[in-house]
Amino acid sequence: MAFKFQGVDFLHLDSSFSEDELLVRRTARDFVEDNLVPIIEECYRSERFPRELVPVMGELGFFGANLQGYGCAGMSNVEYGLVMQELERGDSGFRSFVSVQSALCMYPIYTFGSDEQKNTWLPAMQKGEKLEAVVETSCGTFQIALDSQRAPKTVNSFVFLSEGGFYDGLDFHRVAPGFVIQGGDPLGTGTGGPGYSVDEKPPANLSYTKGTVAMAKSSAEPPGRSGSQFFVVLAPDAGLPPEYALVGKVDKGLDVVERIGKLGTPAEKPKQTVLIEKLSIEKG
Repeated sequence: MAFKFQGVDFLHLDSSFSEDELLVRRTARDFVEDNLVPIIEECYRSERFPRELVPVMGELGFFGANLQGYGCAGMSNVEYGLVMQELERGDSGFRSFVSVQSALCMYPIYTFGSDEQKNTWLPAMQKGEKLEAVVETSCGTFQIALDSQRAPKTVNSFVFLSEGGFYDGLDFHRVAPGFVIQGGDPLGTGTGGPGYSVDEKPPANLSYTKGTVAMAKSSAEPPGRSGSQFFVVLAPDAGLPPEYALVGKVDKGLDVVERIGKLGTPAEKPKQTVLIEKLSIEKG
């Protein structure tokens, strides 16, 4: 039988915790020992994130753990801290993912969002459900599986803009055949944006293969910076360095993306206007 970590109370703090707090810590510790520790070395060596553990953590109430309502666990700050401590012991990057989902993504919605936004997003985010972007264009519809696990800040901004109708009515101003299609610029010139930027370092092993969706930036901007412009890769491998913030990957309607790509010219301008009629977000 494999050894299971029991913990050592070097600072004699355990006597200060309530029974509920110790139970929360035990639940998190058991999760780490039974689910994370056995696979984390393999994940590191194969450069993959253990996505299969996301719904398990949702069931345990780890996402937005100290928020009240919307399916969240409603833990105290002490309980939340104990959960994060145990996840950190298992893997720092894994703990960071849960912290970003909870504090950077869910908390702003909980604190500043409208009732509609809270009711729409917090229950799904608490469960760790997948988000899909549905892009309805004048050439057809395609869907993007948003990678909120590897790119939470970028996806959060993309969802924010989409929910506010920012992309509706904009066009794909750049269509480079066999390379990319690019849209999301309110000016239509390749220089516009939403009035703010987000910085998030792309995954080190990211390659821009066919169907990958990432955020566009100028060569003068640092790696991982994004505004509103995004591109979809048409090439088997675009050969780009990992400097463009990840959004996700087209999982439905890739033929529509290819159809748009065929409208490109050597000058990378479309032969006809291709509109983003509506960009909406679905959870599932």
